[in-house]
Amino acid sequence: MEVGVWGRRYAFGSTPFCQSIETSGAEILASPMALTGQADGESMIWQNGRTSIEQTSETSLSLTQTAENDQATVHVKATVHFDDYAVFDCRIQARRQLSVQKLTLDIPLRAHYATLCQAIGVYPADPDIPMKRHFGGAVRDDLAFRFSPSIWLGDEQRGLCWQAKSDQDWHRANEQKSIEILPRGDVTTFRANLVNVPTPLAAGDALDYKFAPVGDAFQTH
Repeated sequence: MEVGVWGRRYAFGSTPFCQSIETSGAEILASPMALTGQADGESMIWQNGRTSIEQTSETSLSLTQTAENDQATVHVKATVHFDDYAVFDCRIQARRQLSVQKLTLDIPLRAHYATLCQAIGVYPADPDIPMKRHFGGAVRDDLAFRFSPSIWLGDEQRGLCWQAKSDQDWHRANEQKSIEILPRGDVTTFRANLVNVPTPLAAGDALDYKFAPVGDAFQTH
């Protein structure tokens, strides 16, 4: 299923989130976005994926995605607005009592569209030099960030902007590795480490996440 908006195209399939993000005529994803994890010592492999349109209007489209395994069900509501803003509401709901050891969201970008990065508030505060909290520059090596409401990753013409209001239900051992930028050859991965410490869930309990991975482009003159 494809959703075309002003200068952007988002494609959805049988796995959670986007299979493809095209901006200014270029595909920026190297492979589909991926939600992976481990619970009770076993990998969380999503099956029986379904995508369906929920609601349309003159200015937006909402669709739902569901997938499951014997541990949990993932439910995603994606709302794409005409001005290209795409918001994801994601719920991972336990089907039985379990302990989630790991939950990771990966956004693999084609490396030549991920050479630059700008990130807000991703380092510890320095009262003497406020700007040291932020990052701006080239992506040459691995980067490790605190949770941030806004991180942009791209090149001189296009890229991807991650936005999230809250780190609700993020459970991580090292706050400074909440988000990682990992350049590996032709692929640079934006990784959100949602859970990496044992997190118990009773049957019916859920982990909730809301974020916007927005294709971004601008013109140079």
